[in-house]
Amino acid sequence: MNRRIVLIVLLGIVTILGVFAVLMTTFAEQRTDLSFNVPNSAFEGKVEGGTRLYFNYNIFPIPTPRRVQIEFQWMRGVQDGSGRVTSVVPYGKPFLYQAPQEMGINQAHYVSSELLPDLRAYVDQLAQEEFPDDVIRMRIRLDPNNGVRETNERNNELQFGRPRPDFVLADPAPAFTNGRSPLVFKIRNTGRGSSYGKVSVGLQWLDQNGNGIGDPVEWPVRTFNDQKEFPARGARKFESNEESAFFVAYLFRNIPPEARSLRLTADLSNTIKESNENNNVVKIGRPLPNLKIRSAVFSNANVLDVRVENTGPVPSDPYNLTFWYRNGSEPLGQPVTVPGGPPRGLAPNEVRRFLSTDQRGVSRYLQNERPVLATQLEVTANMTGAVADADKSDNTVLVTLPYGRPKPR
Repeated sequence: MNRRIVLIVLLGIVTILGVFAVLMTTFAEQRTDLSFNVPNSAFEGKVEGGTRLYFNYNIFPIPTPRRVQIEFQWMRGVQDGSGRVTSVVPYGKPFLYQAPQEMGINQAHYVSSELLPDLRAYVDQLAQEEFPDDVIRMRIRLDPNNGVRETNERNNELQFGRPRPDFVLADPAPAFTNGRSPLVFKIRNTGRGSSYGKVSVGLQWLDQNGNGIGDPVEWPVRTFNDQKEFPARGARKFESNEESAFFVAYLFRNIPPEARSLRLTADLSNTIKESNENNNVVKIGRPLPNLKIRSAVFSNANVLDVRVENTGPVPSDPYNLTFWYRNGSEPLGQPVTVPGGPPRGLAPNEVRRFLSTDQRGVSRYLQNERPVLATQLEVTANMTGAVADADKSDNTVLVTLPYGRPKPR
């Protein structure tokens, strides 16, 4: 009986010791895990210029026994014969950063190139002209030498694609206007990266088939600082009257007769590698004058006073004025057509005055050829459409005829 009790006690002690040993082993083998907090990370250009890199990493479930080392490495693309990238290899020496001693667990630890001057210098290699264009990625590794024993060694790497610019001609879209500067457009960098090379916008007239007429001309985009940087989300405005006389002459004075539209191309020489190369071209119609009857009234002396304005961005050709009696919607008799003024057109925003007494044919028409039923006089500029005109809907006005016939003068 006593022997049985002793055996039971010994067996219990052995069991307790075994459980204790298992617990001690489990506790001794408990490891931490380093990982990236991917949503809170970015590699991008800044509006004010330069590029920033930042990210968070987590330590869980226990603190690390040593400081975490972080490796930053540029990666170069290796292309096959067709130009397709098939693999990446390290470029240059890596940058190693020794993080401060980590005490907190299960929380994000922040790393930013804007807070670490040495890391900023490594990132700013992008601004160097000799920096290869085929360096396409930045690789970041936590604990690259496996100095920290982890539960998962496969979530320690993060790669960012190289931030590229993306040039578009939009917001607002290029347009010819009748304002102080007839052609206005903006070139915007909508990409995540800054551009450090020469950026230009090409201008070229096209014929009705879309073929270029002559060689394009280039407008060099003014850069933002001495580094010739065009930052991410930056914009530059082009106003034709603020540029050289050469552009004004090309756009408004020396337009080829066969020109039907103008093509604008961002990065005409294609020297800047962009994230999207398919959105660089915009086409706009050839600028045209716009003849408009600004006013037409009879004075107290029954003299017809007509004002014609060119609201378009370019001069018009010489035009005619046509006068036709009406009764409501019905024309009466025959119209009379006379030159609208001197043998030249109207400059942009120019207003020309026409008096019926200046043209004998019009004066005679108003005095002697008014039908009895006529209640209105239709006045039209460029009725036949012989002169190029952007909008013909404002070329005509109806004037109520004064009571009685005009007195001979």
